[in-house]
Amino acid sequence: MSKTLLQIVKNTLEAMDSDPVDSIYLNDGGTEESEQIANFAAQLYEYMHSIYNWPHGKILTQLDALGDNTKPNYLLIPSTVGELLWLKYREKDITWLTPEEFIDLCNGRNNITKDSGGLYQDNLSDNTEVVDSYEGIRLFIKNNSDPTYYTSFDGDHLVFDSYDSTNESTLQNSISAVHAVKNSTFLIQDDAIPDFPDNIYPLFQAELNREAHLRLKQVDSPVDAKRALISMSAQRTKASKLNKQRILGYGRN
Repeated sequence: MSKTLLQIVKNTLEAMDSDPVDSIYLNDGGTEESEQIANFAAQLYEYMHSIYNWPHGKILTQLDALGDNTKPNYLLIPSTVGELLWLKYREKDITWLTPEEFIDLCNGRNNITKDSGGLYQDNLSDNTEVVDSYEGIRLFIKNNSDPTYYTSFDGDHLVFDSYDSTNESTLQNSISAVHAVKNSTFLIQDDAIPDFPDNIYPLFQAELNREAHLRLKQVDSPVDAKRALISMSAQRTKASKLNKQRILGYGRN
């Protein structure tokens, strides 16, 4: 069952035998403790969100168009996306390369030579053009085929190794597909509902209760420690079963 942040904070205050509140905020009927616990909850949420692979936190979406003809091999990562799991373009898998691997790939398309005067000259492979990255680095991009590889230099733009200039002047977001972990924001508001599965609430509440005891009362809470341990064990068991199902080929993704 989903709970608001105020309900979660109230539960923690009750577990600590602290004064009840009508709001998280001190000026609206809360206490200093309630404000501190709400901040603990935000920190705990960010931590749990980073280590748990919750299915409800994944989305199937498309990349965003850049709208810049000088960057025909670029697409934008949507603001809703926190992590890419896989990427396809025109129904084909596109392989991730580290920035260094990507630069090495592109550089291999330019066989630099010296002219009779000893000056270096570009000698580009067939169907290759130069695209300047936002960082000012020359990228040697194929212009006669859909992309095979991609990378990112800044975490916002995806840079691809090629595009098909016969069919499009730039890469098209409408024929991209990505499976991704969506960004999630924790709002410190009375009526905010943390975005995680219902079965995570007992673990979250127990961990929050224990942390509040340790940080505000300087004592542990054995009951909440036991509850947290039981909840974590249940989550691991469930994750193990799901993994076995996927390996055997009958799990639902």
